[in-house]
Amino acid sequence: MTGQQHVHPLRRLYHRVSFHPQRYRRTLFIALIAIYSLSTVVLFRLLDYPLPIVSATLIGIAVGDIGTILLARWTRRSFAKLLEQWGICSVPRFLALSLTALPAFLLADWRDLILIVPQLIGSLAYLQGFVIEPGWLHISRHRMQSGHVKRDLRFVHLSDIHVARLSVREEKALRIIGRFQPDYVFLTGDYLNLSHIHDPQAHEDLINFLKELTQIAPVIACVGSPMVDPRDQSARLLQAAGVRLLGQTTEQESWHSDADGLQVLAQDCSHHLSRDESQWHITRQLQRADSLRVFLFHSPELGPAIENESGMRPDIYLCGHTHGGQIRFWPFGALFTSSSTGLRFQQGAYQLADCRLYVSAGMGLEGGPAPRMRLFCRPEIGFWQIKGLYD
Repeated sequence: MTGQQHVHPLRRLYHRVSFHPQRYRRTLFIALIAIYSLSTVVLFRLLDYPLPIVSATLIGIAVGDIGTILLARWTRRSFAKLLEQWGICSVPRFLALSLTALPAFLLADWRDLILIVPQLIGSLAYLQGFVIEPGWLHISRHRMQSGHVKRDLRFVHLSDIHVARLSVREEKALRIIGRFQPDYVFLTGDYLNLSHIHDPQAHEDLINFLKELTQIAPVIACVGSPMVDPRDQSARLLQAAGVRLLGQTTEQESWHSDADGLQVLAQDCSHHLSRDESQWHITRQLQRADSLRVFLFHSPELGPAIENESGMRPDIYLCGHTHGGQIRFWPFGALFTSSSTGLRFQQGAYQLADCRLYVSAGMGLEGGPAPRMRLFCRPEIGFWQIKGLYD
């Protein structure tokens, strides 16, 4: 006997098919969209007047969008205000519907398709952007060789965490990073959501998340945008979690490990290009020729200055800020990056002479009035492996 309790087959079957709202919310919502679409088709066939047809469609869109935003909250993808997010997302759809209504009525038999298909696509895009992608972490993997490191190194890069409350992203990230077993974790700014900068609960959740990270590996960080990461507050929160903060905020721009042959440099980001470039000309003088040099800076805006550098460059330049655009469309990529470099450095790897720049898509979501969604731009964790070249 194994000592395991015998469970009747019928009871096992009951547990397998019994209803669990948390588990099936996504499936139920997809079914809701399908039912809404089919019922709209029926309405279009039964009602022969423009006003009831458009009204029924508008009501369906409103219900669907509110349901999507609520689903994102229930599944801990985002914690934005319901009415604010609903207004941001529904107004463009109402306008689109209004603009398509007139030609739809003129085309008679095709009006149902003209009205339904774009709105169905919109509903699916909202489901993807609000519910699916924000919790669907992407792992980017990077390998390099270096003659400076004294052993093979593994590190993780995270950017733009934007904590509002601990979400499924942070929970999944901790499990994934723990399995990777890195030697270091590097963070490149924007730790709180813009809408929760002064929220004590967000502060506590951020500290708890960072403490969990420090249990996995030493964490080294720089600050992000001044609006998102107020300097004194960021220093207090990160240091309370045991994170080593580099940059002008702590008056320590460089950290070096003789045992690993690794140097980490960092500087504060002001988003004033002339000021940041002037500071870079100071920071670069701290570089060591005998170590692998990793530069942490919040944005890719120093890319051109480092590319045109006549002297020594970092081996690796890690940053974020752009969120990869957060909403991307093929074949254009990001529509907006909030960076002075525009769309040149959106997301991914770029070669700046002998320096490898990597722009992370970030983990979190933009705050304020921006929609809390990611579309074709999943939250990212960067895994780096540095292979030593030994004699």
